[in-house]
Order: sequence, then C-alpha cells, then structure tokens
Amino acid sequence: MIIIKESKIGNINISEEIIEEDNSESINFSENIIEINTESVSVNQASKSTIKSETSEKNKEEDKKEIKDEKIKKSKSKEKKDKKKKPKYKEQNRIKVSIYPVLIIGMILILILSSTLIVITGYSNFAKELYDSYAEQGFKDASDIEDNFNTDLVFLLNIDNPTSNKKLYDMMGINKEKDYRAFVSNYKKAVTEELKKNCDNLDLYSVNIRVVSDDYKSFTSLFNVYNSSYNRKSLEFGKEYKIENKAYEQAYKKLMKKWSSKETIMEFAMEDNYKRHMTTIVPLKGEDGDILGLLSVETRMSRLTNGLKQYFIQVGIITLIIILFGIFCLSIFIRRNVVKPLIVLQDETERFANETTVGIEKIGKDISFVKEISILSESIEKMEDNTLIYILNLTHATKENLRVGTELDVANNIQRSMLPKNIYHVSDNYDIGLFASMTPAKEVGGDFYDFFMIDDKHLALIMADVSDKGVGAALFMAASKIMIKTRTNLGGSPGEIISFVDNEISKQNDMGMFVTVWIGIVNLETGHVRACNAGHDYPAISKAGGDYIIEKGAHGSPVGFLPGMPFPETEFFLEKGDRIFLYTDGLVEAKRSDSERYGTDRMLEILNQNKTVSDEELIKNIKIDVETFCEKEPQFDDMTMLSFTI
Repeated sequence: MIIIKESKIGNINISEEIIEEDNSESINFSENIIEINTESVSVNQASKSTIKSETSEKNKEEDKKEIKDEKIKKSKSKEKKDKKKKPKYKEQNRIKVSIYPVLIIGMILILILSSTLIVITGYSNFAKELYDSYAEQGFKDASDIEDNFNTDLVFLLNIDNPTSNKKLYDMMGINKEKDYRAFVSNYKKAVTEELKKNCDNLDLYSVNIRVVSDDYKSFTSLFNVYNSSYNRKSLEFGKEYKIENKAYEQAYKKLMKKWSSKETIMEFAMEDNYKRHMTTIVPLKGEDGDILGLLSVETRMSRLTNGLKQYFIQVGIITLIIILFGIFCLSIFIRRNVVKPLIVLQDETERFANETTVGIEKIGKDISFVKEISILSESIEKMEDNTLIYILNLTHATKENLRVGTELDVANNIQRSMLPKNIYHVSDNYDIGLFASMTPAKEVGGDFYDFFMIDDKHLALIMADVSDKGVGAALFMAASKIMIKTRTNLGGSPGEIISFVDNEISKQNDMGMFVTVWIGIVNLETGHVRACNAGHDYPAISKAGGDYIIEKGAHGSPVGFLPGMPFPETEFFLEKGDRIFLYTDGLVEAKRSDSERYGTDRMLEILNQNKTVSDEELIKNIKIDVETFCEKEPQFDDMTMLSFTI
C-alpha cells in the first residue's frame, strides 16, 4: 500500500493512496493474461451492441442481474454435488500390519471353517448310519430272545393264583397248594435264569417282559433281569408300574395297535452307573397272533460311542494334515505371487518418492500373474513417467511464470508511477483537502484517477474506469490517462477534452475497448465546477455539511464506445467546506458470498456517517466497511475512490 498523506501545493492540502493486492499465485499469471485478452473482446462487443439498443444504465443492471442469477444457480448446483460426495474411507487410527500374515491367517481360518463344515457333515451321515446299524443289532438281539421265549403270558399273569389256574393245577397232579407254590417258584426262577443268561451272552444292560394296560399309562412287570456286571434291584413280578416317559408310552401304543413291529428309544445316563443305552422293544404274540406283551432289551452304547470317537480321531488327523499341507502350499503361493511383487512395488514407490528419477530397471507387467498386481505395476510405471513429464513441464512453466510475474511487477510499478504524487507547486492562496485510493482486482488494474493544476486557480479532477481489468485494461488505461491529461493541459472545456480523446481512441481501437470518465475543472477562486460525465457513475456531493446526494447531471456515452457522439457538460458551484466524492463501479458492485451487492444506498449511508472526518479518513472508513461487508469473498473488480473538499 502506498499512501501519500495531505501535502500542500501552496495552501492546498493534497493526499492520495494507491493500494495493490499481493497475489502470490504467480503461476496463474500467464493464464489470466490470456483470459483477459480473449474475454475483453467479447465483453466489449456485447456491451456495445446492448447500449446501442437501449440506455446503458438499464442494460448494465440487467447484465448484473443475469450474472447474479447464474452464479447463484452454479453455487447451488455445486453444493448439491458436494453433499452427494462421500469419502470412500473415513479417517481412522488403524493398526498397520504386513499383508503376509494377514493372508496366511485368513487362509487358515478359511481352511478350518471348511474342514469343520466337512467334518460336521461327515459326522452327521456317519452317526446316522452307525445308529441305524446299532438299532438293527438291538432288534436282532430282541428277536433272538423272543424266539426262545414260548411261555404263555396269560398263564404267567395268573400263575400266583392257584384257584384261577386249575388246568395247570390238575395237569401237574398237584393237589396241595404248598406243592403248587413250590412249582411256581421254580418256574419263575428257571425263566429268569434263562433271560439272564441271554442278557449276559448278548452283553445287554437288561431284558424286560411287560404287559401294558389298555390306556398305555401303566404296565405290569413280569420279568426284569440285569447284566451280571450291574448290581441293580429288579422290578417285582406281577406288580403294576406307572409309565413316566412319554417316549415309552408312544412306543407301547404303536406296538400294541400293530402300527409298528419294533421301536427304538435312545436314553442318556440315568442314576448310579447306569450309562447311556438304547432300548429296543418288540411285541410278544400268542398262538392266535394277538399281542399279549412286550419284550424290551437295553443295549450297551459303548460300540456306538467308540465308533464315533474313532471317527473323530481319524478325521481330525486327516484334517490337520490337510490344513498343514494347505497352509504350506498357500504360503509359498502367496509369498511368490503376492507378497514379493508388492514388496518390489513398495520399494519402487519409496525410491521414486525420495529420488523422483527414472529407475534403473522397469518393473514390468510380468511381475506377477495376479491381474490386479500386474495392473498396479503398470499404473505405477505410468504414474512415474507422467509425474516426471509433469515436473519437467512445471519447471518450464514456473520459469515462464516467474518471467511474466517479473514483467507484471514492472507493469505494476509503472502504473503506480503514473498516478499523481505530491510534485505540484502552485500559489499558497487555496486550502483544500484531497485524498485518493486505487485497489486493483488483479496485479494491474484498469481504473485510474488524476488531479492536477491546469493553471493558478483551476484544478482538474478525473475519475475513470476501463471496460476490463488486468494487463489489457492497464495498457488501455495508460494511453487514456496520458491523452486526457495532455489534452486538459492544452485548455478547453471538459466536453471538448473528452470529445478529442474519444476521437483519438476510436481511430485505433481494434479490441473494441472503452473507458468511462468523469472529469471536472474546479475554479478554486469562485467554486465554479464545469464537469463532463462520459458513461461514468454519478458523483456524490455534500454541500454545507449536509448529507451526500447523488448528483445526476448530463450523461454521455463511454469514451471509445460510439465514436462521434456529443459529450454534454454540467455546471454547479461549491462553497467552502463542500465535498465531491468520486468512485468507480467496483465500489458499489462489490459483493459478498450470497451475491448481494454493496450498493449505492450503503455507500451513501457510510458517507453520511463520516461527513466530519478528513478526506483520507473518509476513504479508509469506506474501505473497511466494504471489506467487512464482503467478508472473505475475493474482489472481482478494481475499486477506486477520490474525495475532494474545497
């Protein structure tokens, strides 16, 4: 920032300030220059055709509205796209591990799970087959006992009552109850011994002969013998017992109703050392085929359980061998075709990240037959080549941009030097205030101001805005400023001065650029002001310490826009203490992020709040208010202000 505070030209206090924005992004300078030159043609041509059809002020407002609507639409569209975008991966503090153990552990888990599934499936089928085989053996044992058992069950049920069994009583020639009971005792003992013998020979837990009640809720026990290796108390002969187990109740019912020829029931550990067993039940039939009772044998489960244990041992050993062999093969495969290639790629990426040079040897796509790794290898090689090319191009571009940046710095210094400084010397008869500020939107701008003494009592005030910004506008600004100042020093009215400049610019204006100008010649002795407005913003004037008012006088077309058009003049008087505030549209059109403009009303409000401060303080306060209004929104147009107090 360059600020020239109030200096005196005689009794005239003159102050000025030139502000330039620091733009470190020099790498974009060359692109901006190209855009400026190309855009300026289209903007100027479009603006020229518009003003020809309607008034310049009306069309300028319409253009601003269209630009505003378009920017709001693009902003909303961008917000929607940003909302849809989701990061693929969330930032997390994850533990980093090598891929090799991860793959091996993963393969082990897969092998274990698959082997477990196979074992369970095989066990289910094996157990079913073994169970069926064992049940069939139990049925065979029961059938063998049934074939050897020819005793009449009806007789057995009534054997303890001699009076109800007279046929046997007479047949045996027994005429004493005492002898009959001895016979019955011996008979029971003989049947029991025979059943016990079968139980021991067949290695059964027990053999039972029962008669079931009609409601299948109870049974009468006739014989109940256990294997000699078990010391268990047998059920009493002829005593009725309630059936507690529903499985037995259902099995008895099926057999008695002839729905089934055999039933098998699996039982788990009971009490004492009575272990898991299988009960096979078959019917006992009379001579007429009627079912008189049921024979059940309880078979040891040791053969079944031993067979299952043997199965698990054998399958477990085989599975373990398969898993170990699979792990060995997988580890070799993974190490050769996944881990080693990835290590090579890792080393190469680290080398390139540190050295940023071409490698001695190419990795090649044949690093692994795994498709993804092969593609990754090719992509890394391509990335390295593209990165090196990009770095080379960037180096050249940076050198070029530095050269352009240096030239822009020179242009900026030249432009600043063209703006007025305190080098004027006039009489000491006039005490005035004057301060100016120019803030370009780019490295160099298209706005300019000027103030200088034409003679001993006439002061020229100039405020101008070229139709573009950047380098092209700066060059046009320099030519315009020189012509206006040179012609003003030759004398004449503001209208004559602007007409001359318009004619000269129009002769060689292939780019179609134009400049809006407000020029006023102030008679410091009388306060008379003669002004010409060539398409520029109307000045704000404060008289006698009152509020600032926009003075809308005669208004012509911009210089260089419509060659040969007349430039009307305006005349008014200023009293001691009156002020003129000149500005470019970069002030009132400054905008914030929601596209709202600073506007003329807000400008007048801040002007009226600072009526009593100096010209320098006034402009500084306006700049602060604009920056506060715009927040972080970047400046898009040059902003120039000038305050003059007579």
